[in-house]
Amino acid sequence: MYEQAAQHGDIICQYLMGTYYEQGIGISVDYKKAFSYYKLAAQAGENRAKFRLGCLYVKGQGVGQDRQAAVKWIKQAANAGNGEALAWIRDRQRGMKTRYLPDPASFSAKLAYASSCESSAVSVTSYRDYHYGEGCLVYGIITDCRTETVKYPNGKPVITPSGETPLVTHIDISDGNSTLRNLVPQNAQHKEGDYSIQIGDVAIFAVLNQICTIYKLCGHVDYKTETYYEPPKIGGWEDLLK
Repeated sequence: MYEQAAQHGDIICQYLMGTYYEQGIGISVDYKKAFSYYKLAAQAGENRAKFRLGCLYVKGQGVGQDRQAAVKWIKQAANAGNGEALAWIRDRQRGMKTRYLPDPASFSAKLAYASSCESSAVSVTSYRDYHYGEGCLVYGIITDCRTETVKYPNGKPVITPSGETPLVTHIDISDGNSTLRNLVPQNAQHKEGDYSIQIGDVAIFAVLNQICTIYKLCGHVDYKTETYYEPPKIGGWEDLLK
């Protein structure tokens, strides 16, 4: 279904198909197809695809390694507010990173509560081991939220109005042992009253491939942030990133 839509010009589906082929989600890994779909979406203005396209150029996957092309696409994504691209550039410029550290007792207690809220829900670890690629209810804690400043109603980019909550484009969820990364939330603006999802939320998610929906919010775990220095893993980017 997604591939047919991608072939008919749906840029979101083009991006998703690029992700599926790059990560081998439900299909065999094929970097050349991933590159092709990412490039179509990137050329149409999809900022997440621009970043992933740049990453393929960095690694030489599906295309010849090309640092100038990598920086071109990653910079375009960063200039449009893509969080992953901004972090990628920041890490190579300064080597500074941020990690989120949950309170261990609160983490365990809230996770146990979430597991008791829905008998058919499984842990992130179980989903990865036994259900990956199939629809399933999964309980876990949001350990990362990445936002965009651009929305795509009907495939057309619209800048998010000033003061509006940024659109959450990707989340990571964890059960403490394993993490599902780069899930695309369908109800990113999920609210109860004036409440929006954020890092530390405990929830049950309906997950199918990389798409997820918040099925039920079960609480929140307090996180503290810690900034630390880690030397860039890929050197020689300083001149290109000026």
